Amino acid sequence: MKRLRLIASLLLAVWAAWAVPARSACAAAPAFSFQLGSRSASAEDVVALNVQVSPGAAIAGFRLRVSFDASVLHFVGTSASQQIEPETLQTNPDSDPVCSVYVCNVNRGFAPQLSGTVVTYLFQVKKGVSPGTTNLCACVDETCDYSAKDLYLDTYSTLALNILQPSSGKACLTGLEPSQGELEPAFSPDVYSYRLRVGSAVSSVTFQANAAEGAGVKVSRKSLLAAGSDTLVTVTVTSADKKSQTAYCVTVSRAAKESASRTVSEKNSSSKKVADKTLLPGKSRSSGANAAERALAAARKGTKATSKTGKTTVSGISAQQAMGQAAAAAPLSTSGPASLTVVRSQMPSYMVGMLATGFCIVTGILLSVWFNLKKK
Repeated sequence: MKRLRLIASLLLAVWAAWAVPARSACAAAPAFSFQLGSRSASAEDVVALNVQVSPGAAIAGFRLRVSFDASVLHFVGTSASQQIEPETLQTNPDSDPVCSVYVCNVNRGFAPQLSGTVVTYLFQVKKGVSPGTTNLCACVDETCDYSAKDLYLDTYSTLALNILQPSSGKACLTGLEPSQGELEPAFSPDVYSYRLRVGSAVSSVTFQANAAEGAGVKVSRKSLLAAGSDTLVTVTVTSADKKSQTAYCVTVSRAAKESASRTVSEKNSSSKKVADKTLLPGKSRSSGANAAERALAAARKGTKATSKTGKTTVSGISAQQAMGQAAAAAPLSTSGPASLTVVRSQMPSYMVGMLATGFCIVTGILLSVWFNLKKK
């Protein structure tokens, strides 16, 4: 019995030594918190709900849910910080409550460090709502590390938002024009959500925004996320009396990049067509011209050149000999007037005959003249 008690005591001590540090680590792990950008808002104002993480451990995945009174607030969208890589945070705006799921990029091999404000939910107070108080409830659960181990960071918070009397000032845009592409649908002061499609090479977009007299305009960002992803740009208008705000949201869809192999293939195909048009304007090169090119190349390299008939030239030929072979192999042109071709010091036999005949005639004339003069 004493031995059994001793073994049990040792096992209990080992378990306590392992469990206490593990619980302490969980308690010291980073926690989520929620904060409203403003605790009060008027009709048509934009309210930001910030989701924050305290620095500490690396979080590989979590789920966020936000519920609100749809008769008072309108969900505009989410804006993620640079820490959240593209396509790792997915939001379903039509669910009730609004739900977002984050899963870190599994290709990295580890979970990136998160700290500060990582996600912002944007809401707009609906027009014509009565003054009072409305609540937003935000909760986070299913938190885990890269090995899918539960981090025990589940938490929730209920936030109160005071709805004030509508301000008298106007907060609206009279015009909105992007530097790239066109808005879908076309701009209207009463439409607050748009989509803008740009090419993969476009990395930033600026907006020319015109507002009501005295109102201020602020654009949330101009740089875009990576090609193939969407970027939410918010244009916030503040009335002249600083009591009212209106948000115009533009989702910029940046096209995905084409594959490198396809681009190279298209460039090579285009280059080949240009080369064919330049080198072969409607007719293929003659066999004589090709033989001349081979002879010239062999002369430059000092190697043997083989013709289509299988004959081989002597290695180490001189450039002058190569030019002679090239000229002899080139066919005479039949498209233009006849021309005389002289290879090295050789001359056609008919030219030799013509010159000899001319020489004899001239000699005969000179002798005839000379004999006539001698008789006189």
